[in-house]
Amino acid sequence: MKRLSRLDQIAFADLVERANDVQFIDQFSEKGSFIKLSRRDREYWYHRKLEAQDGDEPKLRAKYVGPVDDPEITKRVENWQRLKANYSDRRRLASQLRRSGLPSPTFMEGEIIARLAQAGLFRLRATLIGSHAFQAYSGLLGVRLSEALYRTEDVDIAQFHSISVLLDDAIENLGKVLSEVDKTFEPIVDNSSPNLVAGYKNKEGLKVEVLTPNRGDASHGDGYTKMPALGGVGAQALPFLDFLIRDPVRSVILHDAGVGVVVPAPERFAVHKIIVSTRRKFSEGRSKVSKDLSQAASLIEGLVEAKQEFELGSAWMEAWERGPKWRKHLSIGSLRLSDEIFEHLERSVVDAARVSGRNQDAFGLGNGKAGILEARQGPSKSAKSTP
Repeated sequence: MKRLSRLDQIAFADLVERANDVQFIDQFSEKGSFIKLSRRDREYWYHRKLEAQDGDEPKLRAKYVGPVDDPEITKRVENWQRLKANYSDRRRLASQLRRSGLPSPTFMEGEIIARLAQAGLFRLRATLIGSHAFQAYSGLLGVRLSEALYRTEDVDIAQFHSISVLLDDAIENLGKVLSEVDKTFEPIVDNSSPNLVAGYKNKEGLKVEVLTPNRGDASHGDGYTKMPALGGVGAQALPFLDFLIRDPVRSVILHDAGVGVVVPAPERFAVHKIIVSTRRKFSEGRSKVSKDLSQAASLIEGLVEAKQEFELGSAWMEAWERGPKWRKHLSIGSLRLSDEIFEHLERSVVDAARVSGRNQDAFGLGNGKAGILEARQGPSKSAKSTP
């Protein structure tokens, strides 16, 4: 796997910073001020300013910014008036990175992601997932991931339902946002939840859909869950998704001058793909299973090349400890990896367990492919290793 040049790595990091700065500048007026509000024993930044609506007297409106304990958000709040939004500089960096071979979305996909970002999607703690998130990892890891794994037709968004309810802020109308990009976008209605919009689809078949984690609540099983912060659109509840979108990271999509995005941590994406590769329905075909495993393998190799084995091993350990169902999918999925990629994964888990003072045998890896199926039958909680 080829590493990016040092100059390209610096350019990507600079563009991530600048693209997220410009979103912050665009969404918060200089006429307001930032305040801290407490919600459920946690502090959050809000931006407060006077707004007049329909000729009424101006009223103070508080707009959600983000958690106070997020250092990047707090840094932008504190440096708000010094942030710069130089389009030509960002365009130059994005062009340099595209010429170096880093991936970019199609024009339509890029415009959709840019417009959603401008509407506040990532400010409202939603996460871009799927193959569009995969596009954001080459620059983060400083390596060239396989170009064949970038292509997709859908734009998938995920958000915790609890966050969507808590925020007390929202995208006004997701359908309107999308129609400003392409007037052919129409609501999708699912028979299981006829009173909710289950996403949007344009005449070319490109879909924008929202997903949310299913944490075992029966009410989040079949059908769709209303997401208040995303304009009331319905989200399909899926198992294992909470693992994927926990502790996401900021990156950039190389559309136009760069679009700041929030994506799953690459190590979580890799482990999640191992799991979902075993859950594909027969009707989805082998191609999607192959793509899941190829994306997982490419990221495992990339994480090792980027010296992030500990992060990869820790993500596996967390998933393994979730219980028998998780261990079953992890075992089956990992056995489908090539011997070389399996060895990278195994070494990462063994090293992470050792550094953490844990018993490597408690996480299924350390005895090769022959040992993992037997290991999955063991207890879900690991024991401390002896010195």
